[in-house]
Amino acid sequence: MNTVVLNILSVHGLAGQFADAAVTSGNSVWSAQIRSKDGSSAFSRPLVVARQGIVVRLAHFTVGEYDIEYNPLVELSIQDSGEWIPLTIFTHYTGHKTVGEDISLAEAQMQMDEWAAELDSNGYGDPTRAVAQSNQQGLKAKL
Repeated sequence: MNTVVLNILSVHGLAGQFADAAVTSGNSVWSAQIRSKDGSSAFSRPLVVARQGIVVRLAHFTVGEYDIEYNPLVELSIQDSGEWIPLTIFTHYTGHKTVGEDISLAEAQMQMDEWAAELDSNGYGDPTRAVAQSNQQGLKAKL
């Protein structure tokens, strides 16, 4: 997952902001939204990437009648090695799962790999089909 997300951020010119968030964020949250470019039907659900220190949150979202609905929503921890380890996973189908308690690390990694492949194949990292904006560029936070 980390390779795909970092590639997406890099293509959209946000990799530096993401890396800086580890050092400068403190209690603040850096976030970016990747959405389908106007006129493109590559994908319908925007992707939110948020970072608070070593914790990364990834989510697809839709705007419901009364609230923003996230599906899925994942929290990961960035290890000293650079590896991203899933901490929690939420989907509408399975609810909230804590890795190591409700779901095994291997199963969580498998779900992350499937989602990463979907992000890659749907064009979130293709600037002809997607655009990105971070909260440092005036984006209102979604996470």
